[in-house]
Amino acid sequence: MNKLIIIALLSLVLLNGCKISESEGSKDCDDDDDCVVFGETGECNCGCYNKDNLPSGSGGKCFCSAPIDCKCVNNKCEGIFEEINSFEECAKNGELLREPDEYCCEGLKEWPIPDTRFSIADICYEVGQPSKVQMGMCIKCGDGVCGKHSMYDENPCNCPEDCKGKNKSMFQSIEEFCQSNDWKISISRACEEEAIKDSLICKLC
Repeated sequence: MNKLIIIALLSLVLLNGCKISESEGSKDCDDDDDCVVFGETGECNCGCYNKDNLPSGSGGKCFCSAPIDCKCVNNKCEGIFEEINSFEECAKNGELLREPDEYCCEGLKEWPIPDTRFSIADICYEVGQPSKVQMGMCIKCGDGVCGKHSMYDENPCNCPEDCKGKNKSMFQSIEEFCQSNDWKISISRACEEEAIKDSLICKLC
């Protein structure tokens, strides 16, 4: 799967969140002790369920936000959420920022989502105009390691301080980019559109 499609799918998943069926494991509680948190933030199926009727398993990177606790409301388990930037809490590695006043924990950096940039030989190119930021994700950046993580990869666009000069670009040369399916199938066609035809990336090949 080419990188442009991966970026588009990631953005779509991030914006849609993780949809959980209300009927799956969420009913038939008599008191708060019947309800438990299932899964963790960043997994599918994260939510509040009856402890005796849990979903079969979590999986996938839906980037949904798990509740901190559960309670029984009208015989139905409901999640309890708190603002991520409360007095004790900040957004951890891989967690999303959805409000302007939310912030990343110390040592983390905000990565705007969706990210429509391509890194080629340590240079970042926008595909058209910079995308309108919908939200941000806190990423581990600034430790000197251009790392791969379960939910994202560092690269010269989202973490230049760790990744520049380390051959961590999506493409190591313009020639490589111009021979790729990203250019041949996706970006070259997009560059025919009036809105982005003057973008720098459209003039590389």
